[in-house]
Amino acid sequence: RAVFMHAVSPGATAAPLPPDGELHGVPLRYFRTYASAAAKAHQLGLIGRGALARVLDSCEEEMAADSLNLPPGSPNERLL
Repeated sequence: RAVFMHAVSPGATAAPLPPDGELHGVPLRYFRTYASAAAKAHQLGLIGRGALARVLDSCEEEMAADSLNLPPGSPNERLL
């Protein structure tokens, strides 16, 4: 088990990403993208390699389908 906190911002500039840590012995992980959240969940042993691969595949599919919010070379594309 763990706590995942999504770091979001109201504009184009990425939100600050606090350092990961623990809260009462429970891992606390901050993330900006679902890909990084999945990678952190995998590192903690919460999801397997197959689940991680499915999340990453899904992120790539969504990126390819959303040229409005993720234009090539944009800050959001670089985050992913």
